[in-house]
Parts: sequence; structure tokens; C-alpha cells
Amino acid sequence: MRQSGVSALDNDKALSSDDIADVTAYYAGVNASFLPLAPADPTLVKHGEELAKVGSAARGIQSCDNCHGPGGVGEPPAIPYLAGQYEHYIAFELQMWQRGLRKSSPEEIAAVAAYYQQVCMHAESGGSSQ
Repeated sequence: MRQSGVSALDNDKALSSDDIADVTAYYAGVNASFLPLAPADPTLVKHGEELAKVGSAARGIQSCDNCHGPGGVGEPPAIPYLAGQYEHYIAFELQMWQRGLRKSSPEEIAAVAAYYQQVCMHAESGGSSQ
């Protein structure tokens, strides 16, 4: 448990641009393992894949691939990747869009979030997304 009242956000104020670049480079090079994720319901993932790749004309929802590219690989930093992001993160972001611009139902949000969590980042190279 952290004993100090200083948060990580307070610490970053003391970092120079070079320090920030060094820390970023360090963490970018760390090859840490991820905790295993619980498998999502295959039906939910299939529906999410359909929404991500095709969208829903009936509901006026364009596909995620239209902006984020096939398999959700994006073009960081301008277009964020979706492939491999945690389900909760994708769901949160879609809920934020839903409050303003998106027309996704809670079920559609859950489906797309489940799908992108299991998509591998090697989709960009033409590999299988599953």
C-alpha cells in the first residue's frame, strides 16, 4: 500500500521532456505478460465481429473498420487501435460516444467490446484475427 500522499500524477510534473521520453521508451520495451482473460460468449463475439466489420444499416451504425481499419488496427496516434484492447475499455469508450454521437445499444456495445478484446494485433499484417 502506498504510504505517501503523492500520486503518480504529482510525480510527472517534475519530469522533463527527456525524462518522459526515457520512461516511455522503457515501458514500450518491457515485455510483460498479461493476465489471462476469461473467454467471452462466442455468440456475443460473433455479433461484435459483424458490427465491427459491417455495422448495422438497420440501426444506422457504421462499421468500426471504416475509421479504425480492418481488424481494428488503427493508425496510432491519430487513429487509435481497438484490437486487443480490454473489453471494459472498449465498452467505456463506446458508452461515451453513445452519450453524444453513437447509436449503439448496451448489447451492441458489449458485443463489439467482447470481439475486439480477443482480436490479435497481428491482423494488420494480414494474419488471422482469431
